[in-house]
Amino acid sequence: ATNAMSACSTCGFCTRNTSIAFYSNPAAEVVLIVTMLSAGLNFGILFLAYIKGRPNYIWKSDTIKVFLSLVCLAIIIITTDLMANGQYSSFGTALRDASFQVASISTTTGFATQDTTAWPPLCMSVLIICSLICGCSGSTSGGIKIDRAILAAKGIIRKVALTVEPNTIQVVRIDGRIRPPSQISDAFCYIICYLVFMFVFAAIYIAFGLDFTTGVTASIAFIGNVGP
Repeated sequence: ATNAMSACSTCGFCTRNTSIAFYSNPAAEVVLIVTMLSAGLNFGILFLAYIKGRPNYIWKSDTIKVFLSLVCLAIIIITTDLMANGQYSSFGTALRDASFQVASISTTTGFATQDTTAWPPLCMSVLIICSLICGCSGSTSGGIKIDRAILAAKGIIRKVALTVEPNTIQVVRIDGRIRPPSQISDAFCYIICYLVFMFVFAAIYIAFGLDFTTGVTASIAFIGNVGP
């Protein structure tokens, strides 16, 4: 019950010191992966999908599709890197651990089945990116949120397109709605402030004796409310 509530609220609290690794239960890990990823989605869309009986709402959402696609991409990259570096002899075990850790980090839950600090640098880099962007707005996950990342990315594409063809009308759409320039600017301001605070506190941690990696990752974890 504790782990179920912890997964739904993406808070990562576990009754065991070794977290979910204590149970060594693949079935439980699959259930937790689904629960964590569900908790990282927009609750309003989930409400419409399940309570109102309109499951197609989930697959019509651009933010959810991008979020789940990036999660799958991160899992593929980490699994491939783990196998390429000889960290695992079994593809199934590598996929299992990669899937769990990506779901946990990208939703800021913080459950763990493996010590990811022993993983190759590429795996660590992908997990750090996951802990920066995280889930969707309207969820319990922390971080920048995928909605703002999409807004910023589309805003950059719009600016480039206007530079090439300044007389054209370029609009930014997300989930079928046109987003005004003010929302794009707000997303940029939020992301910039977020990253500035992250680097400032990372510098403070390093100045007080932490090594570079620990200082940066600790700053990301504290600002984004990321479990690990």
